[in-house]
Amino acid sequence: MKILSLITKYPLRSWKRFSGLTLSQIFTVSIGLINSIIWARYIPKETYGQYQLIISFISISNAFTLTGLNQSISISAAKNLDGNFLDIIKLKIISSFPAACVLIGISFYYSSKNSEIANAILFMALLFPLFQLEGIRQPWFNGKSWFRLLILSNIIFSTFTLITLICPILLNKITLFYLLLCRKGGAVLISLVFLALIIFWRKNYSKDVNIVKFGIHMSVATLFTFLVNTDKFFIHEYLSAADVAVYSIALIFPGQLKSLFLIFNQLFLPKIRAASDLKEAWLYIKPKLLPLNALFILLGISGFYLLPILIPLLFSEKYIPSIEYTKWLWLNYCLTNAAAFLSSILVAQQEINYVYFYNVSSPLTTFIFYFFLISKYGVSGVIISKILVQWIFFFIVFIYFFTVLKRLDMKKL
Repeated sequence: MKILSLITKYPLRSWKRFSGLTLSQIFTVSIGLINSIIWARYIPKETYGQYQLIISFISISNAFTLTGLNQSISISAAKNLDGNFLDIIKLKIISSFPAACVLIGISFYYSSKNSEIANAILFMALLFPLFQLEGIRQPWFNGKSWFRLLILSNIIFSTFTLITLICPILLNKITLFYLLLCRKGGAVLISLVFLALIIFWRKNYSKDVNIVKFGIHMSVATLFTFLVNTDKFFIHEYLSAADVAVYSIALIFPGQLKSLFLIFNQLFLPKIRAASDLKEAWLYIKPKLLPLNALFILLGISGFYLLPILIPLLFSEKYIPSIEYTKWLWLNYCLTNAAAFLSSILVAQQEINYVYFYNVSSPLTTFIFYFFLISKYGVSGVIISKILVQWIFFFIVFIYFFTVLKRLDMKKL
């Protein structure tokens, strides 16, 4: 407890929180980029594609594990309701067992197609309940405004991902099984350490069942998100594991934009969650949106022309086909990023109707585009699907947000 008080005794000022989170995220992104370079240059294309396929199956199974309870963890932490923590963890672990059965079913599907993939998926199914511990640390630390701990834990996790990739290469154990064992098993071990620390550092046993119920609502609403993660399955079915690898490389740089969004989101969320209503949250974030949009648009235009140079330089010429996919996804994410901040406000303010609407309609729309476009256009079909859905819901989120805001103003008259 003394360690915790030393770390959190002096709250970080806003600019220090931002610089600290930014530096830790830059470190995390840098380590992630080094990871990707090692994957591209030292891991066979086929093995990398198979690994990404299995990770996508884990993501699909995660949709059935009450993932919305992470919101409950963050809200409980922000409101100092430490008694909710263990109840939420128990619910997440219990819900993971049926989801593990989904992985077992997928393993059975591949048993006659590729025994190596089937055995690797079965192994992941056995470890799957423990994977639920990985998503606990960030929402709790962020909700508590323990930004020093959040920064430190981010650095530890990102460093460990690099170590667990290098080890199989140095030991000449570059197989699907060893890569999964090192990377996922290592993440579980660190997650167990942070889980023990959070339990030890609890200050009270206060509870609010409604916050837990909101997390369950979120989980039901986000059940359809697994449909978004079927992209690599479709690519593998219609094309090959090598095409999955090319597509995965194409997602790396656009994924870093999400990391940048996460920095700002982590900075804003404590105030947004503490706001009494949507109007107060909007007044807090409104003056920040214009400079943020300008930043993302500038990044979008510059990245569109720089990425074609960087990709072959970093990942080798065998991944040149990913250039077109990357630059269009990058530009698209930058131009539509403003809607993500409004969406974050609606979720943080527990707008349950929006939560259901967005998390059901968006994945379903994406899946429908996948179904019709991937078989005809291959990997390009996935990229087209993502861009179309992003723009459709860019306008929908804006309309929904300001409709709710206007309705709230009318009630106050």
